[in-house]
Amino acid sequence: MSAPRRVLVTGAAGFVGRHLVRRLRMVWPDTDLHLLDLHAGSVDGITVHSIDVSVESQVAEVVKRYSPDAVVHLAAVSAISTAVADRRRTWEINAFAPYYFAMAIMTYAPDCHFLFISSAEVYGKSAEFGVTLTEQHLLQPANPYASAKASADLLLQEAASSGLAATIMRPFNHTGPNQSLAFAVPSFCSQIVQIERGASPEIRVGALNDVRDFLHVSDVVDAYIAALERRAEVENGDVMNVASGIGTRMDQVLEFLVGYSDVKVSIIVDETRLRSRPPSSVIGDSTSLRKKLHWEPKHSLVSTLKETLNYWRMQK
Repeated sequence: MSAPRRVLVTGAAGFVGRHLVRRLRMVWPDTDLHLLDLHAGSVDGITVHSIDVSVESQVAEVVKRYSPDAVVHLAAVSAISTAVADRRRTWEINAFAPYYFAMAIMTYAPDCHFLFISSAEVYGKSAEFGVTLTEQHLLQPANPYASAKASADLLLQEAASSGLAATIMRPFNHTGPNQSLAFAVPSFCSQIVQIERGASPEIRVGALNDVRDFLHVSDVVDAYIAALERRAEVENGDVMNVASGIGTRMDQVLEFLVGYSDVKVSIIVDETRLRSRPPSSVIGDSTSLRKKLHWEPKHSLVSTLKETLNYWRMQK
């Protein structure tokens, strides 16, 4: 087990990216971090360089320039609603960009470890009530985000058989401080806080009968770091679910959050937040990850929800 010398992180300014950068600086202070995102800026005092990962020449140029030991590919169109609204752009970023990185790594940095962040959404219609999803379940994506991710997932497994040192992680739902309001938990939290501050006591929601497997974003980040650290202990092309194995209905999540506040609320189902599909249950089996990388989640759902609600209380 050893720390990589140079790590390239795409999507570094996003929700998970910021948490990952912070954690990498903590566990590997001597590792050079090279951060990429669509727009230039900074994360934790480190410069973020602008890149459009859907442009092959830009991808090849940064891999050649930095010659990384590891690439963590987080960059993606992540909100389902955004993916549906612009399918072409979603495929360019979620499917073609991972291919461009794989080809650039094999050409310019053949010893580099490519950690690709896929998604539990790739299981799609395989996710049924009573089913706990393993890595062997059929990929049946049910939306543009998932289909593009599944394509990249399979492509990288094939490239690994041709020499690419790749690991594919399939994270299930994760949340925590600083997540976009496009996702359910921060949306619930933000609305509760607004009600605490005097807004109309109504919470607008999507489907509340779905069951989801939630993790704290820090536990997900720890899984990614374990994959980098223990690269030698997994085979090229290994696929691992990142999940708690515990399903919770979304109405229970909302009930937990409202229970941490003293407000009285009315629940209003917002048709614009509903997906055109029946209720679903998405729960993951992370046995492979736990055994191979000695990973265990440290945060309970209760503590995760409390922390996220308190984060929104601190926002102006």
